[in-house]
Amino acid sequence: MSGGEIDQAWVDLHPAKKDQVVVRFQFDAVATRRFGDFTTRNIGSSSAVVLDDRAISFLTIKHPILDGIGVVDGGFTGHDAKQLVDRINSGACRSSQ
Repeated sequence: MSGGEIDQAWVDLHPAKKDQVVVRFQFDAVATRRFGDFTTRNIGSSSAVVLDDRAISFLTIKHPILDGIGVVDGGFTGHDAKQLVDRINSGACRSSQ
């Protein structure tokens, strides 16, 4: 998946740790289906979110993610999360393909 397949990103609160922020993002329709297929086939596998050739979050796929919404929990400060969201929404993370 690539940044070019993200429709939008936003800052949100961590679902369990309400004093921490996360970055949520929504894939476009085609990528939502691909991400759903990928997560369905890879339950129990490890994966990473990579930005600028650096892994910023690691995860284990626990269930299919069929709604196309992803969450990056990188231990961000509010400022850092906002900067990442701004980069994603401005197209800075878009692929050139």
